[in-house]
Amino acid sequence: MLSRISRATYVLDAIRKALIDGASADQLLPDLWPLLAMAFVFIPVGLWGFGQAERYAKRTGKLKRVG
Repeated sequence: MLSRISRATYVLDAIRKALIDGASADQLLPDLWPLLAMAFVFIPVGLWGFGQAERYAKRTGKLKRVG
């Protein structure tokens, strides 16, 4: 069940199909569309989370600035 949300599952399946079976880009779409969907969700969420952590660290003085 956890493998469904792992990007590695889809990447490795697509690479195997492309290298071993010689699959075309059209045949790889079932493995690539979940990666695109995850990118549209995970990248903004990750950027938001990093921004929140950075603001917290700056506000509490836990972020050391050098230079």
